[in-house]
Formats: sequence, structure tokens, C-alpha cells
Amino acid sequence: MPMGFFGYTPEEIEEFFEIAEEHKETYSFYLKYILNWRWVASFFGAFLLSILLDPIIISTIYGGSFQRYFALLFINYLVAISILSGDWYYVAMLLSFSKNKRLKFKAFMNLVATSCVDSLLSIAFLTLFVLVLRYNVMQLMLTLNDRYNVPFEMLKGLFKNVPFIILHYLLLEKT
Repeated sequence: MPMGFFGYTPEEIEEFFEIAEEHKETYSFYLKYILNWRWVASFFGAFLLSILLDPIIISTIYGGSFQRYFALLFINYLVAISILSGDWYYVAMLLSFSKNKRLKFKAFMNLVATSCVDSLLSIAFLTLFVLVLRYNVMQLMLTLNDRYNVPFEMLKGLFKNVPFIILHYLLLEKT
């Protein structure tokens, strides 16, 4: 059951467990297979995030737009974290089998709220990493330009082929 910012009454919790008991075969399938192989899904999600977000992160390091960076990171991490948290399964189960509209709404809002908070925490960590990296890369570029007259354009490929897949994997595994 998706826990979060919106609390459940004891009756709603009881209704959820009754629904889970009635549909035990799908519930046990979810618990047996999906939760046991979550690390594979996290790695696959990190691989997809690396393909989608690494060019944006690299362009931000070299002076790209932070607005585009925040928007794309928020959307991608929100989707990835909401899928990997497993709360979507409970919400889908409640939407399919529950007659209580308030319980459905609370479960959906808890899914959205917890995914937003988790993605914002991941973005805060990644932004701190990008800001430190951006500052250090700019200092390195200025030093090399001053001492050895190396043009800035030659150093733009410094992180061109560096995947941030390990960082994405760690951020997805913390959920």
C-alpha cells in the first residue's frame, strides 16, 4: 500500500488488505518476481536515464541551461522512481478493484507525492554534483587556457563519452 503524506483510516487499510487477499495470485506474482528482480529494473532504468540525460548533464556542465536541465531531470526521475517504487501496482490494484473513491484518490496522491519528493531529492544530489563538477571544469579550462594557451573548444569533449550510469543507478536504488 503506498504510504506517504495522506494518511489512511483503519477502514481503508482493512479494505486494501481484503482486496489483496481476494486477488492473492496477482499480488503474490508481484511480490515474488517483480520485487526480487528490482535491481535489474533499476539497472535498466539507469541505462535509459543515462542515454536520455547524459547529454543534458554534460551540456549543463559546460554552461548549458539549468531550466532545461531541471525540467528534463524532474520528468525523467519522476517517471522512473514512480515505476521502481512499486506503488503503481497498488494504485492499479485499487483502481481496478476498490469501490471507495476516496481510497483510490489517496493512493494516487501518495504515489505522486512520494515520487515527487524522491525525485526532488535525487535532483538535489545530482545538481550538487553537477555544480561542483562545473566549477572544477571551468577552473581547469581557465588554467589550461592561461598557462598553455589551450582553446576552450578543445576541452569541451572532456566528458563527452563519460556515462553517468553508476550515479543514476545509485539514485534509483535509494528509493
